[in-house]
Amino acid sequence: GLAFRWINGSAILPVPNASATTILEVEALNSTHGGNFTLILSGVSSNKTETVMSYVFVESHDLSVAQILKSKNVIGRGFLLILNVTIDNLGNIGEVFSCELHVNQISAAQESAHLPGRGSVTVLLVWNTSDFALDNYTLSVLVEPVGGETNTANNNFTDGWVMVALVGDITGPDGSPDGIVNMRDIGHVARRFMCLPSDELWDPNADVNSDLKIDMKDIGTLAKHFGDHYP
Repeated sequence: GLAFRWINGSAILPVPNASATTILEVEALNSTHGGNFTLILSGVSSNKTETVMSYVFVESHDLSVAQILKSKNVIGRGFLLILNVTIDNLGNIGEVFSCELHVNQISAAQESAHLPGRGSVTVLLVWNTSDFALDNYTLSVLVEPVGGETNTANNNFTDGWVMVALVGDITGPDGSPDGIVNMRDIGHVARRFMCLPSDELWDPNADVNSDLKIDMKDIGTLAKHFGDHYP
């Protein structure tokens, strides 16, 4: 539950046959668990205890990056990598926020969205790999803290790696791209010819053009780049 801390308040001096007013101040300590709460105040006068209830609403602000789903982990340089990022609003206030993709600490994509209190939303981030060298990259998503947010540890989420490779360089002797487009890559795609995401043999890395099917367009792309190598 929510914890409160007494800040300030003065004693009430009772007036016969009249009423008296004072200001009482309290602070919500763990406001990330905000909501509707009842405060029960009691006082003693002439050995008689009087109790009154007051209702308060405490705002809480807490955004969390819950999950990152990327379309593949090997992508040909110049193609687009699609990421579906799930953001949870653990607070009780609707928020407008900014969500940013970092690739090895470099800003690569950014989107804004609205999220109701206690809600969840999936944000689509698209990384254009054209200006990135052939290499392994670590992906992370950062949600900019909103006003009043104190718990920011869950605003950042790091999700493994993605390799930007030569177009068509999908696999190698150890299962990773080996810097050359050859028959090993064509064979890898051919064994999955006509596969869809629901098929057991589906490999998103073999879907070179990311159209959610492995067909002659993918094999044609590999054939066009056959023999390409790096360095």
